[in-house]
Amino acid sequence: MSSAGAGDARAPDHFAQVVEAHWPAVYRLLYSLCGNAHDSEDLAQETFLRAMRRWDSFRSGTNLRAWLLRIATNAYFDLRRKKKDSQV
Repeated sequence: MSSAGAGDARAPDHFAQVVEAHWPAVYRLLYSLCGNAHDSEDLAQETFLRAMRRWDSFRSGTNLRAWLLRIATNAYFDLRRKKKDSQV
């Protein structure tokens, strides 16, 4: 299991490094999608929460940034669907 796995005592430290390294790219993508700083911030947080919960599904040796950006995009579309459903 990766050092960011659920049972690893070092996981929070390692995942904090992942967040620090990739936050700007995730935030920029989300801001370009929604154009709203508040939603972008919330969605970036949601992205990293989802990534932490699903860390065991990340395949070592693949592109971590691409994986995170896909999670961010999915979080954005989930928010859009939620907002659209609440307007009906």
